[in-house]
Amino acid sequence: METFEVSNCIDTFDLSIRSNPSKSDSQRILVATLLKPNLYQLKNVGKSADELAALSTIETLGALIKTNGDCIFVDTQNIFQKEKYHINIG
Repeated sequence: METFEVSNCIDTFDLSIRSNPSKSDSQRILVATLLKPNLYQLKNVGKSADELAALSTIETLGALIKTNGDCIFVDTQNIFQKEKYHINIG
């Protein structure tokens, strides 16, 4: 069984989630990165239209997104800096 692996890259906060990689689980994990602004490394996140829309949404909110192979690096340290956002959630 494949699992999601979510880990924080900066401090001692570590979170490991074991789940079947699914579109809805990926979207939930991406939203969870907004709850504690930091730098995250996510593995096994899919590339469906809905998952890419979730990535685009958190990027619109100020997150920096970088990919490297099957890893997605999400930096949410500078999110929510604007007063208004225009978000297209697909």
